[in-house]
Amino acid sequence: MARHQHRTAGPRFLFANRDGGTVLRYLIMLHLFAAAAVPAVGDERVCGARTADGVVSIGQGSYTTSLRSFDEQDHGPQFDVFVKEGLKAPLPTSDWWTTVLTERFSRNLFAFPLAFRCEETGLLVDRPGLLQKKDTIYSPFDADLCIGLQGHVFERADVADWGDFTVDVSFRGSPSFEATIGHGLPFVYAEFEAGVPEVRALGDAHVVVQHADGLLLRAGRQHYGLYVQGEGVRFDLTSWTAEKKIALPGCRYVAIAALPGSAAFSTWKSAAFQRVTGSRIDAVYDVQRGTVRTTYRLLTEPVRGPAGPAWLALMPHHYKRQGLPLSDDGYDSLRGRLRLLNASNFQTTLPFHGLLPSLPQPAGEQFEASHLQELVSAVAAEQPVFEASKDPEIRQIMERGSDVIVPQDTYFLGKQIAHIARLVSIAEQMGSERAKGRLLDALRDELTDWLTATPGEKDHYFYYDDRCGGLIGMNSSFFTYDYTDHHFHYGHFVYASAILAMHDETFLQDYGPMVELLIHDYASPNRDHPLFTWQRMMDPWEGHSWANGRGGWGDGLEDDGNDQESSSEAMHAWQAIALWGMVTGNRQLRDHGICGYVTEASAVREYYFDVDNDIYPPRRGDDPFQHEFVTLLSGGRASYPGYSSFPEYVFGIQYLPMTSGSLYLGYEPKAVRRQRENFLAENGGVETRWFDNMWMFEALADPSAVLRRYDESATIDRDGNSFATVYHWLHFFDGAGQVDTTVAAPWPWYGCFRRGDRLTVVAYNPRGQVVEIPFRRRDSGQPVLTLRVPGKSLHSQVVTIERD
Repeated sequence: MARHQHRTAGPRFLFANRDGGTVLRYLIMLHLFAAAAVPAVGDERVCGARTADGVVSIGQGSYTTSLRSFDEQDHGPQFDVFVKEGLKAPLPTSDWWTTVLTERFSRNLFAFPLAFRCEETGLLVDRPGLLQKKDTIYSPFDADLCIGLQGHVFERADVADWGDFTVDVSFRGSPSFEATIGHGLPFVYAEFEAGVPEVRALGDAHVVVQHADGLLLRAGRQHYGLYVQGEGVRFDLTSWTAEKKIALPGCRYVAIAALPGSAAFSTWKSAAFQRVTGSRIDAVYDVQRGTVRTTYRLLTEPVRGPAGPAWLALMPHHYKRQGLPLSDDGYDSLRGRLRLLNASNFQTTLPFHGLLPSLPQPAGEQFEASHLQELVSAVAAEQPVFEASKDPEIRQIMERGSDVIVPQDTYFLGKQIAHIARLVSIAEQMGSERAKGRLLDALRDELTDWLTATPGEKDHYFYYDDRCGGLIGMNSSFFTYDYTDHHFHYGHFVYASAILAMHDETFLQDYGPMVELLIHDYASPNRDHPLFTWQRMMDPWEGHSWANGRGGWGDGLEDDGNDQESSSEAMHAWQAIALWGMVTGNRQLRDHGICGYVTEASAVREYYFDVDNDIYPPRRGDDPFQHEFVTLLSGGRASYPGYSSFPEYVFGIQYLPMTSGSLYLGYEPKAVRRQRENFLAENGGVETRWFDNMWMFEALADPSAVLRRYDESATIDRDGNSFATVYHWLHFFDGAGQVDTTVAAPWPWYGCFRRGDRLTVVAYNPRGQVVEIPFRRRDSGQPVLTLRVPGKSLHSQVVTIERD
């Protein structure tokens, strides 16, 4: 079945030309960078010139392809890869199906509406249900069927090919077979070159109807349609009564569907013979309309008969507010109600409400500019500015020694780098040029160190792994050497680099290409990049990222597929890409970041926060699960809490890092207030830790309530935000009000805020010349105002506007 669709040339998200604001030298550097992307020694591909000790120079930055001359304790991925012969790096780690790549067979694979596992006897198939525990809603994997070959045990299951939401798995042996599975597919498809295919029921089952080319089975609680194709194929049911086995002599093609009801057995036959050859998802940011339009395509070709539409099971974030011609049939699932669409493609359109590199100076009545100036100057004067961590509990773990949390790592140090970057605009607004200069100097020194690999250094460099194709930052923590959490970690570096580049053209010219390698590592927009897979961390069908680089872990009931806890850090990684595109004038990266930001925000709304209360089962008095939202999302599990039991951490991990890119959390103030009430109930009162995250989130709905409790004697660990950032944030929202989504502009870099009848519009202009930005009502198109923004500046204006 291998079609190698993933190697098709061309972008997934919108390609466009660069803005004229990019400096000529940067364009030349990127031209040389692209021209250098050629094969080097053996199968290894690098970008730039490589020295004898494996260091590859990219502009003034560099990375290493060998750890021989660095710290002997550093290492790359700790797993083998299982791919069909001929497939080479870059390979997609961190996907919903990645354990097929990293295991001899696989762990549980949750595709919805079906789930799968690869074993030595073949492909296990399940239509998982829902169960509840005290802190968990989950879909236990309890396979109904197994697809294999009669009398045959397989050596391994290899990745044969993949699309954007489908994967081909080759069960290796003599003979072998290939199966295609995917997100949103009610079908699983299998093709056989030789041998006698066999379908085995793994529990209570019976044959309901038999046709010449199909069987209707009832396995457990689910009706399955079994459709076959081949010369002289027949159903051999001689082993059915004793062993629940159906042999298929002469069969070369099998499609099995989890039917929404027995009546679909006949009506779905045409779709059963539309063989899946690939899948593709394209998203485009429309600046004028202020929307992200995404097209989902299932690529098929008929096995017999004419070409026709497939069936797709859409998730709530696909169909809500979209007006798609959905069937009344569907499936209950861990992601809410899946709705069926009799088509091979569909489109969604989601609104984009703007992004800002920073918030403007506060105008609240209680705001004291002199105090904010003191706060930011105090941080700028600290020595050292960067430490392994300023959280005392984390520092104790590091001092005791840990394989997961290590000093000088890409996560805690990356968070501090981003924290310092957020202070630059505050220092500038306060006219604190000395503080601003110190902050920029600290950022420049730290980032250029990280973006340069020097033989002999023990940390602060990046290693390129050519087996899977990706950059691993040293020191590696939280299993980033296995490609886990790359978007969480590297998003901090990209964000801080974007802020620094706004003020330092030399850094942009010299280290910009190396920064873009980090972007391509965790979220490359290119299908054919020589070093990196497309969209490593993002699941474009589910709409959110996955964090586990190996694809999942655990056994038995804990084998839940891939997972992600901090949706907000994933959102921050998208914001970072968009801002980098803004600073460099790279429209491809700008649009790619915006598309990812909008898409992930829509999934966070549904599958983490359950804003409409229709994803997870209603909380009834006798139900074991009594929480309002989940904080750890897995393939087959949604949990409260996640990796910590403190409610501040459970909630706060979905907020941090609070930046100007966090405004999506405030799109629906009622949801903010509801979640705040939920936190108070879970915690038994107000927060006693992680004050910055909890205060800043609450301020999206009620800043005055936070200001009444605001206390600078509280301990802020500063791996998040300092009091300077918190003070600025609280007083900005106290003056400007809540995030407003009813007013829009044909411009990416804006935000709107409303307090009563006063609307504050804010826009940033990265260009060198003045721009005039028209703001209109999103629903009616009625003009609100035209904001004139000078070049390279953040500008705001307050107007009086009636409520809708």
